[in-house]
Amino acid sequence: MKKTMIFLTFLLFIAGMFGVEVIIGTGTTSNSYSSYPAVYGGWYMNAREQYIVNPAEFTANGGGAGNITSIAFNVSNVNGCGPLPNFTIRMGHTTQSAFTTTTFITGLTQVYNVVSYQPVAGWNTHTFDTAFNWDGTSNVVIEVTFDFQVSYSQNTSTYYTSTGPNYYKAMYYCSDNYAWNTVTTGTRSYNRPNMKFDMAAGAPMAPFPAILVSPANGASLLPITTTLNWASGGGNPTGYKLYFGTTSPPDYFNDLGNVTTYSPTLDYETTYFWKIVPYNSVGDAVDCPIWSFSTTAEGMIQIGTGTATQRQPFGTLWGYERSAALYTNAQIGSYGLLDKVAWNCAATTTTVVPYKIYAMQTNDTALTAISWDTFTANATLVDEGTHTFSTTGWHLFELDNPIPYVFGNLIVAVETNYGGYGGGSGHTFYYSTGATNSHQYWNQDSTPPTGTGTLNTNLPNIVLHLSELPTNPAISVTPTSWDFGQVQINTIKTKNFTISNIGGGTISVSSIIIAGDDYYTLTTNPAPVNLTAGQPATFTVQYAPTAVGNHNGTVTITDNRGTTIVDLSAVCYDPTIYTFPYTQDFEIWPPEGWDLTGGTYSFTQYPPEASSNHWAKANFWSQSSGNTDILTSPPLQPVNTPRMSFTWSHLYNSTYPNDALTVQISSNLTNWTNLWTKSGADLNSNDGATNTAPGTGVVEIVNIPADYANTTFWIRFYAYSGWGPDLFIDNVVIYIPSSDPFPVTLTYPADGENLLPATGFDLEWEPDLINGAQPEYYAVYLSQEGEDQDLFFSTEFRFETENTHFNPVTEGEMTFNYNERWFWTVEAFIGSVSAYVWPPYMFNITPQPGILGVNPPSLTQTLTLPDQITATQQLTLSNTGELPLNYRILIEETTDRRSSIIPSEQMTVPILNPEAGNYTESAPVQGAVIEPQSRILFDLQFYYPTQVNDGEYAIVCDDNYFYVSVWSAASFHKYDLSGNFLETFSVTGVSAGLRDLTYDGTYFYGAAAATTIYQMDFNTHTLIGTITAPSSVRGIAYDENNDAFWVTSNWSSPLYLVSRTGTTLQTLTTAATSMGGLAWDNLSGPEPTLWANTQTGTNLNTLVQIDLNDGHILQSFNVDATVVPGLPTSGYSAGGLCIAKNLIPGTASLVAMAQNYAFYGLELCTIITWLNAEPATGTINPGETPAVTVSFDASNLDVGTYSANLTFTHNGENEPIVVPVTLTVGGIYPAVFSITPDVSVDFGTIEQLNSVVKTFTITNTGGSSPVPLTISAGDIYLTNDAENNFLIDAPGLPVSLGHNETYEFSVFFIPQTTGEKTATLNVQDNLSGKVLHTITLSGNAITEQIYIPVNLNATVTDQDVQLIWANYSGIPGSPGWLHYDDGENYDAIGTGGTGTFDVAIRFDSGTMYGYAGMELTKVKYFPVSANTSYTIKVWTGNDGTLAPSNLVYSQAHTPTVNQWNEVELNTHIPITGTQALWIGYECLVATGADYYPAGCDAGPAVVGYGDLISLGTWESMATAYQLDYNWNLQGYFDIPTGGKAPRLLSIPVINKELPSREHLAVRFTTSGNSNPPTRVLRGFNIFRNNIQINTELVPTTTYLDQGVPYGSYTYTVQGVYYSALSPMSDPVVVNVTPPTPYPLPFVENWSSSSFTTNQWNTTATNWIIDTYNGLEAPSASFSWNPQITNYQEYLTSWYLDATGISNVKFKFDMALNNYSTYAENLLIPQVWDGTTWQTLDIFSSFDNEGDGYAWDTYVYDISAYASNRMFRIRFLAAGEDSYEINYWYIDNIVVEAIPATLPQPTLAIDYDGTNVNLTWDPVPGTDWYLIYAATDPYGTYDYLGYWPASYGTALSFTPNSKEFYQIKACSMELPVIPPTKGYNVFHKKIPKTVANRK
Repeated sequence: MKKTMIFLTFLLFIAGMFGVEVIIGTGTTSNSYSSYPAVYGGWYMNAREQYIVNPAEFTANGGGAGNITSIAFNVSNVNGCGPLPNFTIRMGHTTQSAFTTTTFITGLTQVYNVVSYQPVAGWNTHTFDTAFNWDGTSNVVIEVTFDFQVSYSQNTSTYYTSTGPNYYKAMYYCSDNYAWNTVTTGTRSYNRPNMKFDMAAGAPMAPFPAILVSPANGASLLPITTTLNWASGGGNPTGYKLYFGTTSPPDYFNDLGNVTTYSPTLDYETTYFWKIVPYNSVGDAVDCPIWSFSTTAEGMIQIGTGTATQRQPFGTLWGYERSAALYTNAQIGSYGLLDKVAWNCAATTTTVVPYKIYAMQTNDTALTAISWDTFTANATLVDEGTHTFSTTGWHLFELDNPIPYVFGNLIVAVETNYGGYGGGSGHTFYYSTGATNSHQYWNQDSTPPTGTGTLNTNLPNIVLHLSELPTNPAISVTPTSWDFGQVQINTIKTKNFTISNIGGGTISVSSIIIAGDDYYTLTTNPAPVNLTAGQPATFTVQYAPTAVGNHNGTVTITDNRGTTIVDLSAVCYDPTIYTFPYTQDFEIWPPEGWDLTGGTYSFTQYPPEASSNHWAKANFWSQSSGNTDILTSPPLQPVNTPRMSFTWSHLYNSTYPNDALTVQISSNLTNWTNLWTKSGADLNSNDGATNTAPGTGVVEIVNIPADYANTTFWIRFYAYSGWGPDLFIDNVVIYIPSSDPFPVTLTYPADGENLLPATGFDLEWEPDLINGAQPEYYAVYLSQEGEDQDLFFSTEFRFETENTHFNPVTEGEMTFNYNERWFWTVEAFIGSVSAYVWPPYMFNITPQPGILGVNPPSLTQTLTLPDQITATQQLTLSNTGELPLNYRILIEETTDRRSSIIPSEQMTVPILNPEAGNYTESAPVQGAVIEPQSRILFDLQFYYPTQVNDGEYAIVCDDNYFYVSVWSAASFHKYDLSGNFLETFSVTGVSAGLRDLTYDGTYFYGAAAATTIYQMDFNTHTLIGTITAPSSVRGIAYDENNDAFWVTSNWSSPLYLVSRTGTTLQTLTTAATSMGGLAWDNLSGPEPTLWANTQTGTNLNTLVQIDLNDGHILQSFNVDATVVPGLPTSGYSAGGLCIAKNLIPGTASLVAMAQNYAFYGLELCTIITWLNAEPATGTINPGETPAVTVSFDASNLDVGTYSANLTFTHNGENEPIVVPVTLTVGGIYPAVFSITPDVSVDFGTIEQLNSVVKTFTITNTGGSSPVPLTISAGDIYLTNDAENNFLIDAPGLPVSLGHNETYEFSVFFIPQTTGEKTATLNVQDNLSGKVLHTITLSGNAITEQIYIPVNLNATVTDQDVQLIWANYSGIPGSPGWLHYDDGENYDAIGTGGTGTFDVAIRFDSGTMYGYAGMELTKVKYFPVSANTSYTIKVWTGNDGTLAPSNLVYSQAHTPTVNQWNEVELNTHIPITGTQALWIGYECLVATGADYYPAGCDAGPAVVGYGDLISLGTWESMATAYQLDYNWNLQGYFDIPTGGKAPRLLSIPVINKELPSREHLAVRFTTSGNSNPPTRVLRGFNIFRNNIQINTELVPTTTYLDQGVPYGSYTYTVQGVYYSALSPMSDPVVVNVTPPTPYPLPFVENWSSSSFTTNQWNTTATNWIIDTYNGLEAPSASFSWNPQITNYQEYLTSWYLDATGISNVKFKFDMALNNYSTYAENLLIPQVWDGTTWQTLDIFSSFDNEGDGYAWDTYVYDISAYASNRMFRIRFLAAGEDSYEINYWYIDNIVVEAIPATLPQPTLAIDYDGTNVNLTWDPVPGTDWYLIYAATDPYGTYDYLGYWPASYGTALSFTPNSKEFYQIKACSMELPVIPPTKGYNVFHKKIPKTVANRK
């Protein structure tokens, strides 16, 4: 036994030594990209999740006590989840086996943390930093958290297993606004992620207790057919023992074996106890629980077994909820007395629910949408009380008032009245799917719902108990009594009562009689009536009170068995307000007598909780646009003309500007009149209101018209939601104003106000219009006597005004002296009646402000070099005033010195980073550019391209280095002051996302668009501390005056000045927006200001200067390519900003970042290095005389005289003081010569006669005493260059250079012969010793390679010949691989999701020319994605285009991913050498782990050749997506082995609409040069019939020969090189033949609905055939869509032939449906005369006041351009912006000969009693028909109007006195008509379209 125990112990020890892999959860369902729990949940900005695992779950899967070393989660799809910052896992023991509340478990231990975690598909294993030691018996909680992300992403889809419906084993919290560690509660879930643990192995043991499945423990009302169900609790049980009985604990019943279900025999109304004991070979499970359940009573009827859940019927999510359900007799199965009802609770809460239960019999088979009041008027209240659903299962209610159910169907309804905004929605109930409209619900907050309910089929599961009804006749009346409640006078309420025979036999009702107060009547009376068993009858009682009081009545029902009495009661009230003033402050809700209905939504009380200051709120912020909220007063009946005042509060939001509030009045509740209204920007209270909370409020006074006096009327507030901020109403007062004035309210200055200026100020007051009438004028009194009224009002200072403000100095010509005390009051007058304020208010005039003095008034200083470099002097300051003054010293140099700034045109444009757009951050709202009012220098001083990585944002300088933040990662870049990249580093504890940086002289500061400001040491790369800001910070700037930080409020205003402790010192509102960076400026002006680098303006880079006093914009400056050469127009938004001194000596630089492109310096202002004054700022108290030390420093000065001004600005009484300062520098400061480069210069290898240039810079690094550095003509020359291979370009000599001044010149290398070349560059200086400086020049020349033009092709269009050719090196191809990549895989590219795209490399026909006769036999490529299907493809096509013409080969291939795959083509592709060749493959990407299937090299791309991609349209990857790589793609070309020519595909390639480039993504990116270095020849000469036709060299391999006369021509092309001409290309012969024109007449009515039918040509897709509009439809139309700007687009006809025709006319119908007049758009008809397009007319969208053109006919004589020749017509649509029109229409085009004469039409006339109907035969050649009428057939016919021939030959109109009519046919011009006659009597109009597309 001892040996056995030792061996067993040893086994247990061994088992504990080795870990096992334990998987908890096997579910195959995963969450969506936005649902939780998710583990990796990036959909919200930060998240917290917890999961509970029970010990049985560990042990059942082989785990045991000991260390847990890792956890893993299984991701099915990463979706768009980004890196999760500060990803942390914590674990702990807990007594909770599941989450029973929504409170997170605390006290956990951190086991894992990384700065950032990027999840991947599959198991994500997190190996713990510290193992977690499980005790083997406790439940384990796992917590996962991450901090705020840089930007939104998506959740991964993670596999989970449901632990429902009984156990919540997961809980989560996620938020965009609040950090996870600031909340304590979350949302519980059954969906626990599958988890995999590495943990200690467990030992063999007895099984764990079984898990209850059903019935639920404590369940009640179960049928006697209930089956027991359980599940294994783990531990590998081999069988189960059942203990079962009616006592607890139950007795042993049976060994059931290895089964998990049992069906016992049960009795009604019995409680049973049972226990399951699992067992195995080790033994029985211990601590097995005892469960119980109760069976239903006999007669219980259960309807519904569904498992779906809902709030109804006892929901409390809303303050007032109602639910009604209809159960059919077929479902119920019997009749009886309904005395019990139960509902099945699925989820519990502790909420106490106030409820009422109603029941009603009905013959209806479905519910209809009605109000709750309508329903309850006919239902019976059967029970009411409160109830808590704290347990799951059936909850039984025994009804206080049972009702008989004797006919039809049954409705059971529940009303809950939690009140306010509800008490949560935790408890739910099971329901089944019922018949259509079998369920209806209502809900509303604050007040009970009044509208109709919502119908659905969610029928609550229910249990009904029906007791037996008596067998003898028995009468039942429901309800047995009725209280009509509170009823308004002169209104009507009714109630239906049901009489039923609930027994057997027959009841004979002989009469139903009503008695009591006269206001009760019977409106429906079925008596006499005989009621058989179960038969009902209904009578209706109406209550219509006309007097106030308590009213009672009875209904007596007499039958053959006796009488039954029904009691009636009601209270009548009159809501009319008769006593005034009437006040409503909304402290009680709902407000008594006020109607909240009538709008889309209802006003609610704010705040909803207990408070002493409530408002009525229209909840706009949560409503969609167009909704209304209405608040209607009780009826009001004042005896005199009333007035109304109220308080409102609302924040205007320019994003949602359409909110409105109107005050209306009505005398009948039907017709409403507006009294007051505000909307848009006017509805802005400016009182501190926010989107969801009121401010202090604005009081409005509204006059009510006099005709409403002594009548009843209602006032209502009509609030219209534009989806803006919430609107608030308070303190409504209806009052009868006095006709006399009341004393005003004195508002400024306040009583006792001090320090008022002697120069004057406004006295301000407000009239009391609530208690008094509007004063006619005011008297203002001022006196230095304030106690004695007689003395006060006898003052000489009395002034009258009609305003509510008065300035005693500027308006009253008073004089205030310093330190005086004054009293003031105002008297309001109406006629001779007045009222004044007493006692008066007092104010004090300020003491005399400070007066600054500075002595001496000027300074001079002399320094002699080299012995005397520095000196100091002192200024003495004084303050002779009575108040302290603050001063600031500004130093402004007045010396006239030349600038050393390099002109921008001499700067090299930075090379664009092709990936720079990947991590560029754009502001969500980019504000308008504010045009500059003034301008500082802003000369460009320098710019430096950013380093290769993306996300460069902030820029800061510490005078030694530049530092750049990489906001897409937690890192920084360091550059020297010349822009050279030095290193990348990170600071531990600083998250990714820093947007801006600032420097305080010691530490650096920045924030990641969050409230945490990091304080960092960049020397040690450590985090020093943090500061908490009041808002999310992007821009930040250190303010040295306040030792604080200016920060942005995320992107915009307000700006906050934040102390080092996080205290807000100042809040500044500004119009500047979209701010990426801030800089504090105390250098460029008299007062400090802020600069902001904003994402505004045309280039999203605008610098804005902000006044720190009031936030207004001082100036702005748009930075574009004219300021920074090469700055792109998009994708490089403004980033950080700083100010640096002396980067360019003597200047301050405004250093700004264009994200991911460059940082650049603009000259902000000059600064002085030789002069300083300290302290530069200070405060001087009266009588003090502090000193200021002035320092002189000549260490960086040349000999000469320097001058400056010290300007003392201050807040004293006198003007700023200017102290002139002069420094004379004498002595010796000799010039020093410096040249760069100063060593040998190698020009590299180039082809003979080509050129390359190098720039040299000469600098005087010394002074100019005794002489400056002078370079004269001839001082720069070459030697040792006999062949003249080098050339000097030294303009502007001679030049004299002072201190730090420079001169630049260039040297060109142009080798005349081949081989190594050298020369010596000589520069002679004029300094002591006259040194000759020499630099060795070298270079290598190789033979110029001459390419041959081949594959010359020509395309003829009309009389234009388009030539295209290729260049052939002349070197024949040899067998081998042809490619552009470097042979190495660097990365992979894809769309980031599923889909299909093609990649390819392209070889032009010049390259293929050398391979003619060979074959493409193999393709090699580098596939990466295992979830992608690959198909090898080969295409052919023309040169000069990225897109191939034909797919010639396709072969599916299953590759081995992540390596080169060499594919032998099943069919070899012959090379003709005459076409370009594309080699590539198709990627069909399915769902899986990798969405980046196509391998590529590291670049740079051979643009347009090695990097082609098609998502429907072929593009260069570098140009279209800034991905600078070549595909890992190669083709093998070999000599054919003979045999039959292969049969190839010939499938045309069609380019499709290009998808959004946002969907193309790359895993990671590096830099590269998107423009590969290739030498191009000088150009080409073009020959037609051996005659050169080009006058300048053609730079490309295409040429358009325009206007070639008809005939046959031979073209050739020759290349022109520096050293030779290429051989002539093979010739191509073309024939330019005249077209076949259309003869006249030419008619186009677009009936074919196609432009191609008659060969019309269009230049834009805006030209369309409109099948809905025209005369008659269809017509040609030029549409606004797609929007184009500054456009010229044509609709051009084919050739027309007028040979032999001398007179030609052009006729068409035209209309314009215009949109606006913001931009002008034109339609211009033109004719081509064989040489030139001639304009006939110009139609403008500005014509007709912008109303467009109605349909009209236009005719033009074009004989001068068209007669006897071929010609064309066209319509030119041109303009500024097509968006500002809707459509131009063109129809019924006719081009024909002009006829000599036209016959008279044959006319028929008909009069139908109303209209005259004219019809006539058409006359060919007619443009217009002229209508005439007369009263005498032989008299004079008057002209009525014209009718265009295109309108047809029938006309109807209402006649005047005329009876006789004539029609005349007319061609071309209309005849001259007297001015009194109008053309447009019969003119058709086109309706103007109101286009809703903006």
